[in-house]
Amino acid sequence: MGSLAWGQELRFQRDIAPVLRERCLSCHQATKSKGSYRVDTFEMLLKAGSSGLVSVVAGKPGESRLATILRAKDEEDRMPQDADPLTPAEIGLIERWIEAGATYDGPDPSVAWVVEEELPEAPERYGRPWPVTALAWNPEGTRLAVAGYREVRIHGTNGALLHRLGRLPERIAGLAWGAGERLAVAGGRPGRGGELWMLTGMEGTRQRLGTSGDLMLAVAFDPEGKRLLAGGTDQALSVYSVSDGLRQLYLPHHADWVTAVAWSPDGKRFGSASRDRTARVCSAATGEGESAFTEHGTVVGGLAFGLEGKWIWSGGRDRRLRAWDAGNSEQKKNLDGWGDEVFAVTLGGGRIWAASRDGRVGWYRAEDGGKPGEFRVTGERLTALAVSEVGRWIAVGTQSGRVQVRRMESEENTMTEWRQE
Repeated sequence: MGSLAWGQELRFQRDIAPVLRERCLSCHQATKSKGSYRVDTFEMLLKAGSSGLVSVVAGKPGESRLATILRAKDEEDRMPQDADPLTPAEIGLIERWIEAGATYDGPDPSVAWVVEEELPEAPERYGRPWPVTALAWNPEGTRLAVAGYREVRIHGTNGALLHRLGRLPERIAGLAWGAGERLAVAGGRPGRGGELWMLTGMEGTRQRLGTSGDLMLAVAFDPEGKRLLAGGTDQALSVYSVSDGLRQLYLPHHADWVTAVAWSPDGKRFGSASRDRTARVCSAATGEGESAFTEHGTVVGGLAFGLEGKWIWSGGRDRRLRAWDAGNSEQKKNLDGWGDEVFAVTLGGGRIWAASRDGRVGWYRAEDGGKPGEFRVTGERLTALAVSEVGRWIAVGTQSGRVQVRRMESEENTMTEWRQE
């Protein structure tokens, strides 16, 4: 950065966005906006912060607040605060860009801008076991996607490593596998930026659908595989068209991180869970909120619709799994006895499955919570859960990099497991 020749045309995506990402984004984004100023989208970059002064005046860097605070002599006024100042070359790039008209060559100005860069390859070996932060079964129930470091590893049901899909975000927090060999990947770099990717085929196309100011955490395909729902630390929900990758809805419905997302079986509604202590249901057609559940009273970590979509099951830091009416939020079930946070909830095999951090995986009849059962992963802190309707497979991941796969009806002696290293 900062080495562009004076005669070369400036581009926001290539020349300005990398400076903002590295030096400004961590303090000026949706979840943290010092001085009420944000740089995570071009639209917000142009708006004034709490000072009320115009941030960018096209053609006039001397009248642009963005440029003047970078050169301020007083450390209390200069940005970034509590960090090294931008180099003269970096400031010069921003001033030249403003002087040239402050043009934008990115996507929709209201969408978090994308820095044009090639992501690094994953390391050949990790050196230590890597925590399993996300799991997803393919629709046929024959392959399991496992989140790794800058990659997704594809395993068979017997644990055999089939593919390594690299050049992905540093941290991967959410995975979803849809029809047509499509794999959605949500992640990013903590405090730096989030990304949502869609891969088609093991050796096929790769498309970055969207970005955010911090990690993307959750993603899900609708039942027909035509739309993709995602959420993360930007506190919003986004719905994308799978056919063209365009964002159809942007919904800032939550007041804190979105931790989980899910579609109703008929695809007419979707739900979201959040650190803001709520779980919500929205119309898939309009994005309008239809109901909100607040009984957890703490972080809600996972949710899933029941078989007919009338009930929603959600789990949280209150160590309870609750079922409630998707239409009016009336609580139907309140299942306690969990030893730690219920962080994952999913539907599979006509059952609702839930997992807690202390190693318990429990299941319940989806329509009424009856006929419960459970198994335990001893001595491990659970971090991921995936259930396949086809093949009736269950997979769990742990903080220590262990992956365990078993059949729904099996006992522990039929289990397959491996460690991600």
